[in-house]
Amino acid sequence: MNENDGLRPNDAGVRLFFEKDTLYINKEDAPINAESVVSPSKEPSIENPATLHFEGGKKPSLLLLFSHPGKSAMDAAWSDMINGLLYNEKAMNMKKEEIASVNIYNNLSFTIQHIVKELPAKKILVWGQVNKPELDSLQEFESKELDGFNLYKVLAPQNYMEKEGKIKLWLFIKNNILA
Repeated sequence: MNENDGLRPNDAGVRLFFEKDTLYINKEDAPINAESVVSPSKEPSIENPATLHFEGGKKPSLLLLFSHPGKSAMDAAWSDMINGLLYNEKAMNMKKEEIASVNIYNNLSFTIQHIVKELPAKKILVWGQVNKPELDSLQEFESKELDGFNLYKVLAPQNYMEKEGKIKLWLFIKNNILA
């Protein structure tokens, strides 16, 4: 007996094993002598929206929440600044498994409570507006407790690219996140 007995290519369960665009053709539907040309889409689709898409460790001590129209959790325009802050030995000196990053833009179907349940971090740092009313109502450098987790709000990362912004951000992180 084979573990694949009874599975057909168009079964929903089989599709969960694939991350990228997958083309399913039933043999009886395929045209005879037709040329097969497959061109993948430029944007990857999220076939299983029930899966939280994040980067970093599964059991982080710090959860970073962003929202921007991009594939990764951090935008290339400001990711170097944040990564320097997180991983530099003269700054926060954290390890990659200690941090999880979520782009809310790619996880719109999830509530903050679900994200925190999936990635239970001790501290959550929200960067800018993330289209979640309970988080967007917070002001810069404001903190709040959410379901037993410490939540901190800062402006969007591009506001901290200049020297004065970096100093304000570092003082906040030093006094609140690292404390």
